[in-house]
Parts: sequence; structure tokens; C-alpha cells
Amino acid sequence: MNDTAPFPLLGHMECQTQLKQAFDEGRPHHGLILSGEHGIGKRKLACQIAAWVMSRPQGETLFGEAETADIWNLNPSHEEARLVFNQAHPDVRIISSEDENATKSGQIKVDAIRQLGQFLGQTPARGGWRIAIIDTIDAVNRNGANAMLKMLEEPPDNAMIIVLAHKLSGVLPTIKSRCIVNRLSPLEHVDTLSVLNYIWPEGDPQQLDILANLCDGAPGQAQTLQLSGAVELFENSCQFIAASEFDADSFRKLADSWGTTGKLANQRRSAALYLFDKLLHASAISALGGTPHHHRLFTSIDYVGSAISALTARHSAHRLATLHTDTIGKITQSQRLYLDLAPIMFHFFQEMHSQQH
Repeated sequence: MNDTAPFPLLGHMECQTQLKQAFDEGRPHHGLILSGEHGIGKRKLACQIAAWVMSRPQGETLFGEAETADIWNLNPSHEEARLVFNQAHPDVRIISSEDENATKSGQIKVDAIRQLGQFLGQTPARGGWRIAIIDTIDAVNRNGANAMLKMLEEPPDNAMIIVLAHKLSGVLPTIKSRCIVNRLSPLEHVDTLSVLNYIWPEGDPQQLDILANLCDGAPGQAQTLQLSGAVELFENSCQFIAASEFDADSFRKLADSWGTTGKLANQRRSAALYLFDKLLHASAISALGGTPHHHRLFTSIDYVGSAISALTARHSAHRLATLHTDTIGKITQSQRLYLDLAPIMFHFFQEMHSQQH
């Protein structure tokens, strides 16, 4: 994955301000955790931080003598920044569950974490810092987490570890205690649209607006949804759920579409987990008579609203909560074990149309 992009980083200003202040006061921390939902820009932010640190003048404050509110006015053509964004900087290393360091199960191996420790202990090739980015700690098993803890307990000078986390609850307390934890929020709707317009400059404005509403401030999720074909599948799924009759043959074909194999299979599983998790969560809240403010943009989409109305008419809040736990658990397992999603989705559609209270 190439992280080169002239498009500016949007959002996450509190984290940026905190980092600038720490460097300007001469007390940068060796460990950072960037936590937040998948697709809100954690990896882009991590690369921006690395480029920022590497391109600052050595022996001065982060931005020299000048103070400026625009702390991320970083020139992407700067030699150090360019190397970072092209993943060619000898003093910056990224490990990801999507690269060759991952096992088939999607976990980052403990050996990869240990190699990072060796990397950080070496003399910087370009005379500055050494930075390791772990994308994400969710993919690091217990042994790997313990190896990471040892790195954080005795960090080399001028070394920084940036840890990305989708779920902060899954991070060991001992790791959190040795890092500066930054809880990142989803982007504002206008910023999400700006990112999507940059990605698809010729895109249909109405479709981009729907994508922005579906992803709820996580433009990286919008990319996955669109490129995997999940947007159309989800719209069809919501329309089928809202239908008054259960057509088994049609639902089986729809379920089979969710379960296609090949390079898009994992993206489909991720999309199903993301979209149906929000649909069921919002439906359970609605069945209780509440308003799902957290998914306000998501539920404003017509076909999503119709599906929620149908689900709350058929099921109690307790039943929807149970279906939520059961369905999301099964999709998560299919994702972890690379199982066929089709039978899970067909069973899900059957349950959605059952009249149980």
C-alpha cells in the first residue's frame, strides 16, 4: 500500500496539537497509540507523523523558531517526507497484517515484532530518528504483544513506536500505560466528503453522499464498501429485509453474492461485518424507542430506514440484540477463519424475516 498523497490530512487536530507541543518542549514520547474505527485515517496519520518527525531540522524544535497554527503544513516533496510516503525511508518501518509478515490467519507474527526491536536499536541511517508503525495491534497475538511490551519498557534513544488500534479495549493495560493514547474520532461529514471527492473526482455527488453517510466519518471504509461491491449488495439486502414476503430463492442468490470467493471475499466479509453491525445496533436502539444518534447519517439513508422500520415491527429490542450478537459473532468468525459467508448470510436473512418477539 502506497501512502503517497498530496491530499491534506483532515481531522485529528487534538492529536496533532499534542504531538507538536511535546516536540517543541523537548519531551517527545517513544510510544504512541492511535485508536479509532477502521477507515478513519490512522495509518495516514501515522505516516504523516513519521514524515513530520523525519523532515524537521535536527537540533531545533519541531518547526524551528517559528510558531504556526498550521502544524501539518508539510511539503510532500521534501526528501525525508517523500521517502516516508513512498515507504522507502531506511529509518521508518511499517508492519501490517496485510503484508508478508502476517500469517494466513491474519495475525502479525511475534518474529516480526522482535525484528522491529532490532531495527529500532540500530543507528539511524540518516542521522535522525527511527520509527516503527504497527498496523494494527488488533492483529498481534499475545506473544507479539509481550515482545512489544519489552520494546516499550527499554526504548532506544530517538526511537518511536506508533501503534494503530481499531479497538483500544483489546490493548494490554501494560502497553497502554507506556504510551501516549490518542482516541481518534470519525471525520466530520464535510471532511469525509472532501476525501471521497479527492478519491473519486468524477464520482456522482449523490452516490458520494450516500457513501459518506454509510461510512459515518470513516472514508477508508467507504473505499472498501465501494470497491468490493458491497454498497449495491447492502442496498439490495435492506430492500429484501424490508419486503413483506420472504422469497427463499432470491435471498439465497443474494446470500451467495455476499459469499463470493476470490480477492474480494475478505473485503465482502469486512463490509458485511461493518454494515450489518450498524444496521442491527441501530434497529435494537430504535426498538427501545430511542434514536441512534451515533449512526445518525447511516440511518438517514432511505433504504436503511426502511429496513430498520421492518425489523422493529417484527422483533423486540431483546430479540434484535440477540440477533446482533449472534450474527456479528458468526461473521467475525468467518472473517477470522476465511469461511464462506453465504450460508451465514442466508440464515441471517431468514432470521430477519421471522416473526419472533
